[in-house]
Amino acid sequence: EYGGTFLIDQYVRNSMNHQKDQQLFFKFKLVLVFGLYTLQAQHYFPGYKAGEEVYMECKDESGAWGPGPNCLETGAPVHFPFGEDALHSCTWSVSNESDYEHFKRLITREETWSCRISLSPKGQIYIPFFIPIWGFVEESHVHINTHMNFIFHSDHLSRLMAVAAYPVRDEFQLIQKGIALKVHGPVKWFKGHFFHDFSSRAMFAPDTNTGTPVIVLWSLVSAMMTLIISILYYRHRLRPQLVRKLVKQD
Repeated sequence: EYGGTFLIDQYVRNSMNHQKDQQLFFKFKLVLVFGLYTLQAQHYFPGYKAGEEVYMECKDESGAWGPGPNCLETGAPVHFPFGEDALHSCTWSVSNESDYEHFKRLITREETWSCRISLSPKGQIYIPFFIPIWGFVEESHVHINTHMNFIFHSDHLSRLMAVAAYPVRDEFQLIQKGIALKVHGPVKWFKGHFFHDFSSRAMFAPDTNTGTPVIVLWSLVSAMMTLIISILYYRHRLRPQLVRKLVKQD
């Protein structure tokens, strides 16, 4: 009778242990999947390096994506060094009738100047924004506000979270065909979701983009694997041996 009771008790315990093992394996799979997803995200969407040029793309009149407005001073599209607050200055061409009409439609909101900037240097995911042109239209010319602020938000991996451009009332420049528009204004960078300034350029050093998170993640995964293997080894190897020894002694 004692032997039968003992076997039943062992069967129940083994069944419960099996359920616990399944739960442990399920938790381990969740940790592993989360870890692999995080590593893949860091691999496919690496962050920008400090000072790396961030370029915008804008839609042209046909609706296709292309480079943002060119600066006549440099001959290059508008761009911003990553993580660097600065005063932006750029002269936009209004060299022909098409450009002039484009700005008129932007002023009257018949069109929207849709633009985007890549979340990371790999350019697979883009953050949308638009360039609002503030002004008023006269019969033979237009007046356009020349002050444009740009703000950026970045996460701890130096990937963009948000971008916005907005006009601030300043000088209104008279624009006709052949007169270039001189745009200026501050560029401000924030960390995270709120308006927290960047503490220093050191936080954007290239080595910190992925190194520390990867080490911490793999340390957690390794610790979890070691714990689960130790528990399983005890339950299925050491504990049965101890039980058999106790039964022989009885």
